[in-house]
Amino acid sequence: MGDQPHPSSSHLFSPLPNPDWVRPTQRRFIVKKSAILPIPALLLIFPILFSLPSWPRVQASPPEPPSVGESVYGEVYRPLVTLTGKISAEAFMGSDQNGELRFQGDELPLPSVIHAVYGPPNDSHTVEFPLNPDGSFQLILPLSSVILQARVPGHLPQTIQVEATRDLTVTFPMLVAGDVNGDGAINLKDLFRLAKHFQEKGPWTDREDALPDLNRDQEVNLLDAQFILKNLRISLQNLSATDRGNFE
Repeated sequence: MGDQPHPSSSHLFSPLPNPDWVRPTQRRFIVKKSAILPIPALLLIFPILFSLPSWPRVQASPPEPPSVGESVYGEVYRPLVTLTGKISAEAFMGSDQNGELRFQGDELPLPSVIHAVYGPPNDSHTVEFPLNPDGSFQLILPLSSVILQARVPGHLPQTIQVEATRDLTVTFPMLVAGDVNGDGAINLKDLFRLAKHFQEKGPWTDREDALPDLNRDQEVNLLDAQFILKNLRISLQNLSATDRGNFE
């Protein structure tokens, strides 16, 4: 070390004689011009990149529908059943029993309805549905035990009970004509009521005037009286148990 000259400060700060002597951390950032792709090659690669399928998106599955008995907006979901049928009213039938029915027509004071009571005894509900002009009906009710009553003015009502566990076709027996005052019995009171309006003619605008016109022909006459005489002393209590209707 004695005969070697000490490096001067000018040697320490002089440029390096070999330009290839570069720190490794610097060499990694050196990019040769030969690595840059020409523009025509880029134009070919871009369409290929855009044509590749994209990754599938994960979508949330829709919520399951509420089950029976599940609370929805504070109410309970119940399955529904459809009850269909057709009513026959004695005074509306033609002489050939061809079913010339007059359940609605122009007689607005005398609507014909189906009265329905459904649900458990401790939570029953009552609703009325108007009959169609031909006496047919279609009821959509919750699945339950249902009491149906057909009500046609001037006739004794008929009541049947069904277990509405599925869609059913309900058949009522023919409603008996002659109950003019609607007390559930055909007797002399109805005959006297008819006699009071005998030979009066419609069109009717008042319910009390329209009731004696049992067959809805716009006139109170012997045709109406014959229903009372034929069915005298028939009441709701003594209707035959076999005339309670059926369903299938």
